[in-house]
Amino acid sequence: MVALKLFRYFFGFVRVKATGLYPERIINLCYKNNITVWLIRKKEDALYFNIAAKDFKALKKIRSKSGISLKIKYKIG
Repeated sequence: MVALKLFRYFFGFVRVKATGLYPERIINLCYKNNITVWLIRKKEDALYFNIAAKDFKALKKIRSKSGISLKIKYKIG
């Protein structure tokens, strides 16, 4: 477990905030496109989750399919 956390820290990850009509849809599209998502949390009308930094460009392409607005909360690594 510690090794996985160190790996994600050194290679980088992005905390993303997704808002829109159905923000859960973007999680389903991520799994369909082999983008690993972790620490998924829902607060009010927003969905927060982490993805690897290298997958963020792929997430931009998925965003157009889902109609969800994305905002980077913070980047690490």
